[in-house]
Amino acid sequence: MNITVITSSDGDEASSSLASAENVGKLLSNLGVNVTTVDVGGAGLDSLRFLKSDIFFPVMHGFPGESGKIQDELARNGHRYIGSSARVSAQCLDKSLAKDVCRAQGIRVFPEFVCRPRDQDALVTAFRASGQREAVVKPVSSGSSIGVNFCRTVEDIVQAADGLFNFDWLMMEPFGFGVEVSVAVTVIGGTETALPPIVRPVHPKLPFDVQILSERESAAKRLPFFEKDIQNEALRVHKALECRHFSKIDFMLHDSGDLTFIEIDSIPGFSKDSYFFRSLKRKNLDPIDWMRMLINNF
Repeated sequence: MNITVITSSDGDEASSSLASAENVGKLLSNLGVNVTTVDVGGAGLDSLRFLKSDIFFPVMHGFPGESGKIQDELARNGHRYIGSSARVSAQCLDKSLAKDVCRAQGIRVFPEFVCRPRDQDALVTAFRASGQREAVVKPVSSGSSIGVNFCRTVEDIVQAADGLFNFDWLMMEPFGFGVEVSVAVTVIGGTETALPPIVRPVHPKLPFDVQILSERESAAKRLPFFEKDIQNEALRVHKALECRHFSKIDFMLHDSGDLTFIEIDSIPGFSKDSYFFRSLKRKNLDPIDWMRMLINNF
């Protein structure tokens, strides 16, 4: 079998994409698969039409890997590929749209205000009207670690918008008190399965605050009692957004036990130390065995 791993050395998440692609390639090689890795960062998407392979495996984070462009190009050229469709990929990358889909399914999400980066007056007005002491401002469509700003003042809001001026749209959400967890969903034994949640570390940009840290610690202690609920909710999100083969979903677990959906990655990080593979380890599932099941069930 010939499998082509598609990655990119361009973009804000190039290092993550390359690390993920390297690990995926190694796992496939261990299965005896003939692996070719293609970097479309320099060659461009048009180069995909000239490639021949039994299966294509996009391993690119952010644009264009999770925007649907890669998937659309593969589909138009009649190529079979692993992962979600072009439509679903684009839907997941657009955080506001993904939340709309989940909201319609009764999944709890943070309210958001969406605007252009230049519409700072509207952004400031929305911040003041919200009555929130803290807010998070970030791009609508980007990787989960790109352009995240924690704001407490009008000045913070304006500065955040200035820093995101190169993005088409930004969104503002209320700050969520609690502990952030990541849940991987994938196919195991032919069945879509949510893996055990992994607690995410405190974001490096998060300002020190006794209340924030106290509520985070309190919520983290409650995690073992809510693991099954979190996994069930992750599976709901995965299915609501019509993801295929895998996804990684972020939630905020509050001290009350309530769970709020934050965002989803249609192509999770696949490096050795990624949340996805840490979840496999908690499931006592060897990465090579997982890859074998993924390919066999494709």
